[in-house]
Amino acid sequence: MKRPESFRTFFCLLVLKILVIARIRTFALINTHTKPYSMTLWTTHFLWFTIQIPIFLSTLLGSSQPYQSSDFVHADGKKLIDSTGTEILLKGVSFGNDVWNKKEIPDSHHEEIDFERVRAMNMNAVRFYINYKTLEDDNKPYTYKNSGWQWLDKNIAWARKYGVYLILNMHVPPGGFQSNGKGTALWKSKKNQKRLALLWKAIAERYKDEPVIAGYDLLNEPYVTKSYEQWTLLAKYIAKNIRTVDKNHLLIVEKPLATHGPDSNNGYNNMFLINDTNTMYTFHFYDPIEYTHQFASWSNFGEGGGYPDSDNVVVSGKWKWYTATLENPVLPTGTTDWTYLEGKKYKVENEDIHLGTLALVGSGIKNSVYFDDLEIIEYDETGTYVRTVAEINPVADDYYYFWSEKEGDGKGAFTSSVGHNDRSSIVIRGTKGDANVNVRKVMFRAKQGYSYQANGWVKGDDLPEEAKALIRVDFYNVDGKILGRNKEYLKYLLQPYLKFRDDYNVPIYLGEYGVIRTCFDNRGGLEWVRDMVDLSLEHKIHSTYHAYHEDHFGIYYGYGEKINPEKKRTELIELFTQKFEP
Repeated sequence: MKRPESFRTFFCLLVLKILVIARIRTFALINTHTKPYSMTLWTTHFLWFTIQIPIFLSTLLGSSQPYQSSDFVHADGKKLIDSTGTEILLKGVSFGNDVWNKKEIPDSHHEEIDFERVRAMNMNAVRFYINYKTLEDDNKPYTYKNSGWQWLDKNIAWARKYGVYLILNMHVPPGGFQSNGKGTALWKSKKNQKRLALLWKAIAERYKDEPVIAGYDLLNEPYVTKSYEQWTLLAKYIAKNIRTVDKNHLLIVEKPLATHGPDSNNGYNNMFLINDTNTMYTFHFYDPIEYTHQFASWSNFGEGGGYPDSDNVVVSGKWKWYTATLENPVLPTGTTDWTYLEGKKYKVENEDIHLGTLALVGSGIKNSVYFDDLEIIEYDETGTYVRTVAEINPVADDYYYFWSEKEGDGKGAFTSSVGHNDRSSIVIRGTKGDANVNVRKVMFRAKQGYSYQANGWVKGDDLPEEAKALIRVDFYNVDGKILGRNKEYLKYLLQPYLKFRDDYNVPIYLGEYGVIRTCFDNRGGLEWVRDMVDLSLEHKIHSTYHAYHEDHFGIYYGYGEKINPEKKRTELIELFTQKFEP
């Protein structure tokens, strides 16, 4: 707990001193006129000192304390402190609680024994997902269900029994699940925002005296409609409502996941502060996303490669365009069907060239040009084929960066309406001047003496004579490091969050990290998890693995059914047990 301000302390002690002196003088006056002095009067004075003084101190000094009890986990600068005043590091796993199903009470997700299993992995925390419908119906807003409270009460009792902290997380709020960008009703409806705030207030009021709850995780992966400020304002509104009834518990505020409006980055990957000193700030980490989510059924990610992999790179530092395969063949003008363009080989013979990417040029297009089934080939010093650096059949979730020499000139993006062998491609439309799409998914080290070639299929719609549509390799000079897909790369990506913690002296929390099940099929999934656990321990980042029981990321799998102890990833259980050993 924080110390009272010095002036307040001085004032309180001064008033106390005056009261004590007055009481002593009264005592002396009475003693002068009362002989012998009665034991009853002695007892009265003794009780006044032993009862009234503590009450006085508590009233005057205690009111300046922001938190009412030392029994709760709370923030102390960058650290969390437990009930004994000892620094604690939260290490745990997420209970998904089947929040995507329509079942209000997810009894099949876990039982009491699962808290025991969590503790056996040397974990001390569970991030506990909540779907608002467990506690509230849309046709009866602000009326909360006894069945939902009873389910939460039961889980809290189990957590207490096995010494596991619960982090209550609002995973599906009124207005809809956020992560897929479809829960826009939360941001478009003030009523939904009010419902979310008052639901949290009801939860906080019910559990304000329950120390096994480590904190309230206000909203999972906020996906706003206009700007990140929407979430900033809502987070503060929710926090204000909670604090009217509960000053004990830690608040947990996540960075915004994405926006349908203009994107930005404040230098901390959009982490932000609220005006509450007992708050921990959280983020999720699934980088590189094309690896951790490869073949995910709800996305368009295909093969995402392995881990570690020195050929999959990211740049730490500044990089500047240097040159390109500018002499590559150009698509004929007019309207053309799908045409295969085979690029010329470019030999890297300049020490200033460090990095290569794939670029799709669409200058002066006016109408549309499409690119599909692309590749970059690498050859050694003798011109012998070495490898295919990348094969790209464009999907929506890949990273495409559109550039034009004139601001607002044209557009370049993924399309699901036209394709070479399917219905997807990259399209550039309406450009008047120079423009291109850079496929940032494709980044590779450019080796001295090696040659590179870009090939693929292109289709044009009524291209004018001055138009230029081609596929090329762009080369860059890098002032910094080129990192492979490895532990150093993961550490580099964590830096903005560590900087936020250090700059603002607040605790941070890795609320979700994990890899999809296909990563464990000879793609290095266990190595990725091991490196993330090591980094969280090394840098004292509170963390919970996603997830305990579900098919895609779960330690136990068998979605929608009770846990079968035989359906588990033994290698993950052994890893956590060993790494989290006290």
